[in-house]
Amino acid sequence: MEFNFLTKHFLNFIFAIDKKFFIVYYIIMKADALKEKLEKEKKRLLKRLEKLNVLEDFGSDVGDLDEEMDEAEELSVKLSEASVIRKRINEINYLINKINSGTYGLCDKCKKSINPQELEKEPELILCSVCRNKKNKK
Repeated sequence: MEFNFLTKHFLNFIFAIDKKFFIVYYIIMKADALKEKLEKEKKRLLKRLEKLNVLEDFGSDVGDLDEEMDEAEELSVKLSEASVIRKRINEINYLINKINSGTYGLCDKCKKSINPQELEKEPELILCSVCRNKKNKK
């Protein structure tokens, strides 16, 4: 995200007055940009999923075993890809709901703020570093 000259000075002024407010303001700005990006990705994935859901003529010409095996393998690949896409769409929906509900930037587990520098690097984080470390140790 690029800021113009006045916006940079405004943000520096806000930061000087109240660091917590600045962090909240910054997270909200990032959340809006992330939401837009996620909605575009979701739209693209839904189109791809729609193409995958069109099942071809499977099993109607039972004569050629090799052809049936190829069709079965292709169907398996499509079903697997569709499953991955559905999982990603669910993740996107979850993140969009967090943004809409005002809980973006808060840890799902302990409800504390996620470090803004971590969100900058990984905008889709849903756990703070403490909770991620606890989860990884299990």
